[in-house]
Amino acid sequence: MADIRKTISIHAPAIRVFSMITDPALISPLIPGVTNISDLPVGRMKRGSGFSWQYQLLGLSFHGLWVVSELAEPTLYRSNTTGGIESQWTYSLTDRGQDTDITLEIQFQPPESLIKRYALSLIEPHADKLAEAYMASLKQFIESPVIKKQ
Repeated sequence: MADIRKTISIHAPAIRVFSMITDPALISPLIPGVTNISDLPVGRMKRGSGFSWQYQLLGLSFHGLWVVSELAEPTLYRSNTTGGIESQWTYSLTDRGQDTDITLEIQFQPPESLIKRYALSLIEPHADKLAEAYMASLKQFIESPVIKKQ
């Protein structure tokens, strides 16, 4: 089992950050390696909501199901992935008015196919860099000024 923990501060209210991290349509453009999201739920995410994902990691493709296990708006979002990569994603948000501190904790079990191909000591730093890139993308996306239509 591997663990990753990343914390950043985003210049946006917690409710806005929460609504974006719980929008499955934003996963593919923001999380490096996610190549496809499908079977999206209708309406807002809730406990038990799920969707299908496809992920590219170190030259191998994996797919599975992402299921919400806990939601406490706007402070906690926890989900689990099953299928190609077993993992738990926990987002903890702290509202600081116009800023939000967000901590992402990922616990995952690398698939046997990756462990056989690469040593676990190579997988963990790669996954850590991907998590860091994701958090940077999330921050940039949320903090970007909204372009108003004319």
